[in-house]
Amino acid sequence: MERTMNEKKAVSLALLELNNKVKNQDLASASILPVWRRLWLDIKCNGGEMDFIQENSSVMIEVALKLANLKYDIILIHIDSFIPNWLFPFIKLLHNTDQSIDIFLCGFIPTVKCGELAEALPEVHAVISGPLESSMEIIYNRIGITFRPYEVKDISAVDQSVFKDLFLKDSVGLIQASAGCPMTCSFCRYSSLYHRYYKGVYEQFPIDNIVSEILELNRKFNISHFKFIDSNFLGCGKMAYKRAVDLASSLQAKGLDITCEMHCRSDMVQTDIISQLVKCGLRHLSIGIESMSQNQLDRFGKKETVMDHRSAKELTVKHGISVQGYAILADPLVTREELLENLSGLYELSEEVLFIINEKMILYSTTDYYKKYHSLLSGLKPFKVSLGTAFDYSFKDKWCIENFGIFQKASLLLKYKIRTLPLSYSPFVSFADNYLYIKKATSHKIQLLMRIVSENKPDESKVMLWCNEALKKIEELLTSYNELKVIK
Repeated sequence: MERTMNEKKAVSLALLELNNKVKNQDLASASILPVWRRLWLDIKCNGGEMDFIQENSSVMIEVALKLANLKYDIILIHIDSFIPNWLFPFIKLLHNTDQSIDIFLCGFIPTVKCGELAEALPEVHAVISGPLESSMEIIYNRIGITFRPYEVKDISAVDQSVFKDLFLKDSVGLIQASAGCPMTCSFCRYSSLYHRYYKGVYEQFPIDNIVSEILELNRKFNISHFKFIDSNFLGCGKMAYKRAVDLASSLQAKGLDITCEMHCRSDMVQTDIISQLVKCGLRHLSIGIESMSQNQLDRFGKKETVMDHRSAKELTVKHGISVQGYAILADPLVTREELLENLSGLYELSEEVLFIINEKMILYSTTDYYKKYHSLLSGLKPFKVSLGTAFDYSFKDKWCIENFGIFQKASLLLKYKIRTLPLSYSPFVSFADNYLYIKKATSHKIQLLMRIVSENKPDESKVMLWCNEALKKIEELLTSYNELKVIK
């Protein structure tokens, strides 16, 4: 917030994005979403100003006073996962200090709790429901400009420098090429959000517009690596192959030599599709593996098989594409046999896949999983921080009831150690080395978890001894790296 009151232009907007650090805790850095980048560009090109406000719970009252004194026209607050305690007094103070400011709330929580928030916060101009791609239309109407996704605009040299500082700090171009998701995974709260609130459920933006944006970032800012942040870049079925072909041909037509990464499903990692994406410079995929137990995959509504996961691993290895996989170990109805089957399959894949592991599925009340199975669940307790949108639960399986606590304790301990142990050693030379370390260390962790589940009644002291043995192996990985040896 470097602008002064006298510098205010046509429209001035301040964006406060909550929960961003929590949401991106597994990433190297929390980046500004492309939709905010588009909003910033459109406001700048129409003579206005847009500032990004840093969330800091200890000083938010002071921030409210400063925002009011800067005389913004609009305060836009995006809330994803939970509402912090300071938000209500923050909004009331902001409104009481300057009642001419229009305050808007948007995001996941304002969508599912629209009525409650509107009643609790009469100071707010509007609580906007729906995904950002929908809610932005209301903001644009208030500003008085038209929302045109990915229209390339010319900005001044000074603004180009500001643009680079704001949006290109890591020399990675973030691209949003679609909105929504065509799938209906039962555990995913975003799937239910898009299917309920987004017209058409899933929309792929025109390839020409996307490639024009890539070209702009490449030529003006020398960005050569791009991350597609879509929930599902390719889509599904026949559209996936066409999407890959269109992207490859358009990049080639523009003479763009880039590298990229994206998220997709295992069943879309097919020979014809991957061969096209390799032409696009594909270097890294993130894939929602979720489970290597077919029973769990079926409950999760994935519409995939464990063989899809194995095939995806083999094909990415063949093409030299690194993979980060996401896995859920336990859902409320998991059995010990399914848990062991899941871990065994994950261990098999972990030779080539770096896994981000969620020990226990988060149960959201808006998901198909909850709607389908809640009558079978027990011990449901709403999270205090999420306004009742998520629940803790008890397991149905006897082994899980008795032993999941120590299982989870061991998993979380190793997760923490894997992340913090490198701080005691020399810094990694490259991202590739860090990726390799975490992948192999997580493989050791999965092996330990298999050992725990194989025990009929795992003793806590014995489990802690096994944890120490696993940590020694992990430290050996770091030692071998520190001596500049190749980890094989």
